[in-house]
Amino acid sequence: AAPSPPKCKFEPRLRIWKLRAPDNQVEFTERFKTNFEASSEEGAGTTVEELWLALKGNLLKTTKEVCGTSSKHQW
Repeated sequence: AAPSPPKCKFEPRLRIWKLRAPDNQVEFTERFKTNFEASSEEGAGTTVEELWLALKGNLLKTTKEVCGTSSKHQW
């Protein structure tokens, strides 16, 4: 008999589809501006890589706050 395939490890995903709702879009925009201004005051960096990491981190953080993540389910 062939060995069974390994089970996939569940990784929660951001619920970005929730950004289709106008209320969530407004909340996302406001929170992102606040988070980005706070990080730019801390001195996010001057190189392109540092600026990208700051922008990416703020986008992911704000999306997680507004939309949340998918819950664990059985495979």
